Amino acid sequence: MGPVRAGSLREWVTIQSRVNNPDEYGDPVPVWSTLAKVRGSLTPISGSESLTAGQVSANVSHRIIVRFRDTLNSEMQFIIRGRTFSLDSVINVDERDRLQECLATERTSGGS
Repeated sequence: MGPVRAGSLREWVTIQSRVNNPDEYGDPVPVWSTLAKVRGSLTPISGSESLTAGQVSANVSHRIIVRFRDTLNSEMQFIIRGRTFSLDSVINVDERDRLQECLATERTSGGS
């Protein structure tokens, strides 16, 4: 992947991480916490499901490109235009610490 033009990162991407907040009894309750709001690009790449070893699994549906963040990992999620994306993989493009390509699955309502 060559240089990224600033205009190609036209989406606002909210990066969220799951944290545990105590409820009124002190028990941990997982919630999503916003870590940052950055510019990125969103590209649809597929929309299929596969059956492997008797289990149905959704395939990656979008490619999201953001500038490099060393804390970004597949336990996080992105919010783009009110849509939620689970990160399936995070790739350091060309191992240059400049861009990250995130392969993601869009989560429909009712997802965690």
